[in-house]
Amino acid sequence: MFKDLNNKEDNSNNKSRSGLAAAFVAGGQDGALKWLVESGATVCVFLISGVKFECRLTNYDSYTIGISDIKGNQQLIYKDKISTISLKQPVAEH
Repeated sequence: MFKDLNNKEDNSNNKSRSGLAAAFVAGGQDGALKWLVESGATVCVFLISGVKFECRLTNYDSYTIGISDIKGNQQLIYKDKISTISLKQPVAEH
């Protein structure tokens, strides 16, 4: 579900992706989703139907993720309908 976590050639995104990659390796999918929710990172969620959402993840469970777009609209998406989740822009780590 997560794309290009170990891309070493893109130095501008290495710092933010390293946090996501570490969360993914340490905690699997739940670790990565937890990191995305806690960081408030803007992501692009691509569905298998081709629909793209630019949003923030608000919550997740075993079968779904909750998202909120920039206007505050909330949606619930089934994980099995997601093709890819990628960071929209680098996130500054604290």
